[in-house]
Amino acid sequence: MKILQVSRQFYPAIGGIENVVLNLSRAIIQRNHHIDVATLNRVWGDYRRLENLDEVFEMMVYRLPFFGSERYAIAPSVLKFLSDYDLIHLHSSDFFLDYLALTRFLHKKPIVLHTHGLYFHTPFASGIKKAYLHTVTRLALRQVAAVICVSRHDRELLRGIVPEEKIHIIPNGIDTSFLELANSVRDPNLILSVGRLAVNKRYPLLLEAFARVQASMPETRLMIIGKDQGELVNLRTTASRLGIADKVEFVGESSEKTVKRALANASVWASASGYESFGVGLLEAIAAGCVPVVQRLDAFSDFLEDGQNGFFTDFAQPALAAEQLLCGLTLPAYERQWAIQEGQKTARRFGWDQVAAQVEAVYCQVLESENRRDG
Repeated sequence: MKILQVSRQFYPAIGGIENVVLNLSRAIIQRNHHIDVATLNRVWGDYRRLENLDEVFEMMVYRLPFFGSERYAIAPSVLKFLSDYDLIHLHSSDFFLDYLALTRFLHKKPIVLHTHGLYFHTPFASGIKKAYLHTVTRLALRQVAAVICVSRHDRELLRGIVPEEKIHIIPNGIDTSFLELANSVRDPNLILSVGRLAVNKRYPLLLEAFARVQASMPETRLMIIGKDQGELVNLRTTASRLGIADKVEFVGESSEKTVKRALANASVWASASGYESFGVGLLEAIAAGCVPVVQRLDAFSDFLEDGQNGFFTDFAQPALAAEQLLCGLTLPAYERQWAIQEGQKTARRFGWDQVAAQVEAVYCQVLESENRRDG
């Protein structure tokens, strides 16, 4: 089977969707299929043009010129690369979905869409997004053979828009090497948060809660790892206003090695994010042996059980969130070990091998259906 993955951003870009496309592709290659990738020729925030043709981990990568904005990057040359493939696996619900659906009569390739939260990661233009979902995206989805939702939350977004028989809920996976970090010797005073410095991550609320933790435990520190998307200056200002600037470290965009080192060292992993389609960062933290304290989100509830392998809270109430962070930091040794063990049981279900097997089954179902129709 020959599959073309289509994603706006791909390696060397770092991020949730980028990592999914890379790791899923590598796992599917291990199942004796051929994978290549079509993506844009620039990484967001970096104006250098990447090579038009590249090879990454046994995959050919076609890097496409584009115009327009990051929100809707227009790259019609993608059509030139479809002919050699049996199926298109699409990880973009904006231009690529609209365009490949519109031109389906030309390229005649079955399309599988991976939702990744669609385009609802921030509250920006939420009314317009909802209208777009129920009009343009609804029409485009008629040309999609199958939709892979990464969570129940994503399925709810598409309820009534996509026939149930087209929808498959397949969670994202994690690198099982994170499980090897669980027995590390940890800094009992370190709180870690990993994620882009973006509005939807609500880092100001985390800083407010951490300031209250600091008042009770002055030795605590907060490390934040993630690429700045225009929030860093404001966050530094907020930390200074709260009197915690010397206790908060903004690491910036980092390699997996750096993230793993931090996960092996931290006692608590925190997220005040107001929106996640899946939450792979949380799953990696659970696998690595951190005790998570996170905003109560539907996507997180798929693998976090409150009081068992972590804690839910409401970061809109800083005093309550601080109380839960303190609880995570001061867990008795036997309770911490119990939480780690429960977390590892959960994380083991999300290895990329298991995820790739489910995605492969969707591919086979789609191609069998196409063959029956053409026959």
